[in-house]
Amino acid sequence: MSETNGVPQSNPVPKSKPVDAVAIQALITAMTSERDGLKRQKARLELVDIGSPAVPYLVEAMQNKREWARWEVANALGEIADAAAVPVLVEALRDKVFDVRWLAAKGLIRIGWRSIIPVIESLIDHADAIWMRDGAHHVLHDLARGRFQEPLGPILTSLKGIEAAVEIPLVGRKVLEALKPIEVQAIREEQEAREKAEPETENGTH
Repeated sequence: MSETNGVPQSNPVPKSKPVDAVAIQALITAMTSERDGLKRQKARLELVDIGSPAVPYLVEAMQNKREWARWEVANALGEIADAAAVPVLVEALRDKVFDVRWLAAKGLIRIGWRSIIPVIESLIDHADAIWMRDGAHHVLHDLARGRFQEPLGPILTSLKGIEAAVEIPLVGRKVLEALKPIEVQAIREEQEAREKAEPETENGTH
């Protein structure tokens, strides 16, 4: 995650290599089945190097019943930091394994502001889940910077309160309303930055 004027930025163009579905699936199989930790790590690093094309396969692999396999997958998704992984990482904030939840939060923070609204929406739906509240606080606290700091204040306060499960649905909906125009502006700025960068890339400038 990068910042511009203190605002947490998403990763609009994650690195990627050409898609080879067979190779990607083979690496995921190795990463989620191999008992040798070094071999799993090697497969994970290769998937991270492939980047965005590997994300749909990794999202599916997040349903693996092996705890250590989900850990590997969440780790890879967080390192790739593609916004397409936000839904499954948000879901993983409720995983029964602490380390998986931690990596999911870390990945959402790395992805940036595009994680904020999905996290709050899930938080509203699962306000009574302590793991969800803990994970949401981790993510939102780290992303509450720049233009997002003030609107996220009320939900962060509610998350620390003794009546969090009761307060969050109402407070969360108000926060979502406040965030809508900010999200629209952030998307516009991201698009403008991408369009500006494309001619520079084509011209070979840095």
